[in-house]
Amino acid sequence: MLLEVTAATSNMSRLFEKSKSIHKLCSDIAEEAENTSVFLDKENQLYWWQIFPESKKFIKPDQNLFSNYQKTLIINVDAYIMEAERLAGNELC
Repeated sequence: MLLEVTAATSNMSRLFEKSKSIHKLCSDIAEEAENTSVFLDKENQLYWWQIFPESKKFIKPDQNLFSNYQKTLIINVDAYIMEAERLAGNELC
């Protein structure tokens, strides 16, 4: 399972990044759900930031996970999660 934490504003995003309480809350949720990776959205277009089960950053995948359908940006959620888990070394499938 994948949990991505995204703040409502840029200021909140910076607060989430520095907050040990937010990191602990997310880690506690992930431990309870089991087999969960937690990613913090730091508004960085190049990297994913994993905060659980360990802290690390890695380059977002090159593959095209987005498509434009009738002028609406759509994400292939299954492909996104599978690629995030693969890059994090937490393949669930």
